[in-house]
Amino acid sequence: MKLPDFLIIGAAKGGTTSLHYLLGQHPQIYMCPVKEPGFFWAYGQEVRLIGPGAEMLKHRVINDLDRYQKLFDDADDQKALGEATARYLAHPRSPELIHQFIPNAKLIASLRQPAERAFSAFVRRRRDGMEPCADFATAIQEEKQGLRKDWTYGGYLEKGLYYAALKRYLLYFEREQMHISLMEDLQDNPFTRQSGSATAEHFSFPRSR
Repeated sequence: MKLPDFLIIGAAKGGTTSLHYLLGQHPQIYMCPVKEPGFFWAYGQEVRLIGPGAEMLKHRVINDLDRYQKLFDDADDQKALGEATARYLAHPRSPELIHQFIPNAKLIASLRQPAERAFSAFVRRRRDGMEPCADFATAIQEEKQGLRKDWTYGGYLEKGLYYAALKRYLLYFEREQMHISLMEDLQDNPFTRQSGSATAEHFSFPRSR
C-alpha cells in the first residue's frame, strides 16, 4: 500500500508550492503529481465546496483511499514519498486523519508573516475570480462579521492562527516529526537546511513497502 511518508501541511501562501517543486527535484523523493489533493481533510465525506470559485477546485479534491493511492503508482525506488496540501494545517480534521493513516509521517509546516500571508491570499483569489470584494479591508470585515463562515476556502485571519493549528497536531504527533520553517528563509536561501537537498536528507526513510 503506497501512502506518503511526509506531508507539506501548509500554511497557505507560505511557500508550499515552492517546497513542492524543490523537493520534487530530488532524485530520492517522489512528490505527488497533484498538489492540493486534500485527502486528509476530505476523506470519507461528501465534498461540498461552498463560496465564490469553490467549484473550480472540486475536480482536484480526493476523498477516496483507492484514488489517493493511485497518485503514487508511478513511484519507483525513491526513499520518500511526499504530498502537499496547504489546507491541512488549518483544517481541524487533518491531524487525526493523518495519524490514522500514516502515524509515523513527517510533517512540514512553512509559515509566513500572518498579515502578509493573508493579503497574498486575497490578491491570488481576486486574480482567480474567487474573491468578490475589491478591497482587502472589506473582505476582512465580512470575515469578522461571520458572513463567510461557510465558505470552503475562506478564512484570511483563521489561517494565520499558527499556534492553534500546530497545537492540534501536537495532540497526535511528536514534536520531532514536525519540521517548522519560515517562507522568508526559503526565499533568502532555498538551498539551506530550510529546503532543497538538506530537507530531503531530513525526510529520507528506509523503504518498507
